[in-house]
Amino acid sequence: AVWEVRTKYFSAAVVPKVAASPNHLVADDVDFGDCEGLVLVFDMCDDTSFERLKEWDAFLDEVDPAVALCVANKADVAATLPGMDERRDTWISWCLDKGLELVECSALNDEVRGERDAEGLERVIEALGSHTWSGMKVKEG
Repeated sequence: AVWEVRTKYFSAAVVPKVAASPNHLVADDVDFGDCEGLVLVFDMCDDTSFERLKEWDAFLDEVDPAVALCVANKADVAATLPGMDERRDTWISWCLDKGLELVECSALNDEVRGERDAEGLERVIEALGSHTWSGMKVKEG
């Protein structure tokens, strides 16, 4: 499937690859050199979900995508869980070490408002729309 990125300045056809682990990308014979963006997603309420992200360590050490996001989903639910500050510190540390931007969101409840200093799902959209993807076509006028 092709994802069409459209901004007021350009449009680009992006072919996303969905994989539970980097091993799936290897099995599908994906060329890592063509990786312009990476979005990793985990469930803030499930510690094992974050631990599975560490399977991407070698991939992240080899590939340096221009857009590199780590999306922590279910922020609304996780806010009430005990020990969230310590968990968040762990996530931030790992993301910084791997060159990822941590974005906390609630995929079901976030609103896209078009504000500056975007957060949550709106930040993910902003980051993906801000990159100059290969093959982009500049809009006229």
